[in-house]
Amino acid sequence: MAEETTELKEEKEKGLKAKKVSLLGKIAGGLVILTGHVLKWLGIMPNATSSEIIGCGLAIMACFGTIDINIMLDKFLKKGE
Repeated sequence: MAEETTELKEEKEKGLKAKKVSLLGKIAGGLVILTGHVLKWLGIMPNATSSEIIGCGLAIMACFGTIDINIMLDKFLKKGE
């Protein structure tokens, strides 16, 4: 039990890493697309088009896509050194 609390404290001190934030952004974008389509099919959002719903989800994913680009650049630049 004491080991678990120590590990949790260490993880909280480290904060969110870039990979975790990027993954959460991708999940959020996917959930927006899925939820939007479900709401459309249920008739709650009848005027929304699929392209608009997908555009919203992709916009969320794109905001976090720069994190992936920075991670890739860091890996390539560190290998070259």
